[in-house]
Amino acid sequence: SVLDLANQLKDEEDYLKAIDKLDAGLEIISDDPEMTVLRGQCEALYAINVVARADALLDEKDYEGASSLLNEALAVFPGNEVLIDKANKVEESRPKYLLDIMEPFEKVYYEKSPLIMGGNTYDHGFSLHNSFESYAYFQLNGQYDTLEFDFGHVDGSAMKNATLYIILDDVTVAEISGKANGAVEHYSVNVAGGSVVQFYFPGGWGPKYGIVNVTVQ
Repeated sequence: SVLDLANQLKDEEDYLKAIDKLDAGLEIISDDPEMTVLRGQCEALYAINVVARADALLDEKDYEGASSLLNEALAVFPGNEVLIDKANKVEESRPKYLLDIMEPFEKVYYEKSPLIMGGNTYDHGFSLHNSFESYAYFQLNGQYDTLEFDFGHVDGSAMKNATLYIILDDVTVAEISGKANGAVEHYSVNVAGGSVVQFYFPGGWGPKYGIVNVTVQ
């Protein structure tokens, strides 16, 4: 019977095929309560399975993959509240480029991208010129937990090392050594609960360093 086949497919976790069989049966007997209940169970189990797979992708920080997976599922079940809720949460948790959502409210010797480091052009970020004291302040208002960025020496500026300080609400939370001949490197800083973050160079010797691909989440 349709019910037996659909139950077998459900046990095999082939929920979409089970639903196809049930939909075919419901076209013939539209008010069959057992098929209707089983179809709802299969949709619910399918949604739970998709959410678990999306969570696994999020653990790997694959936001695009998780979003694509959920959108494919929503194309099949556009009204499923579990899928809708998870898709919304994925978009909310996706890292956001800092300069897309705010500008520094105070800045000195600050220059927005594009800039070139190690022969590569970067479009999402800024540089600070370390000839004199330079800085950029951003108002986070306690809305973000993590700040991530790539950091390196700007091509064509003085070949000098420099130390970047990340200051959160007047407390230094990271000291990053910039090497003039070093590779661009990635950094992650905990800013949970912080109101104001400052990127700060104390000045001297004239190099420029770039802080690019800056995201908050």
